[in-house]
Amino acid sequence: MATTAFNAHNVIKRYEKADVPKKQIDAHVEVLVEVTDELVTKGHLDLKLESFEHKITDKLTLRFGLMLSGTIAVLTFLEQVVFK
Repeated sequence: MATTAFNAHNVIKRYEKADVPKKQIDAHVEVLVEVTDELVTKGHLDLKLESFEHKITDKLTLRFGLMLSGTIAVLTFLEQVVFK
C-alpha cells in the first residue's frame, strides 16, 4: 500500500529522547514500517465497498432487465397465441 500509518521522524525522536541506541531505533522503525504497510485504512475500505456496491448494482440491474424482457416476451407470446 506504500502509505506509512505513522510519522517515522517523530518515532525516532521519541526513541532518542529515551536514550535508545541507534541500531535499536533503526530496527524498530524498520519493523513498524513493514507492519503498518499491511494495515488497511478506512479510506481503502470505503473505496473497496464503493466498487463492490457498483458491481452488485450493475449485476442486479442487468438481471432485472433480463427478467423483465423475458416476462414481456412470454406475455406477448401468450397474448398472440393463447388468448386469440
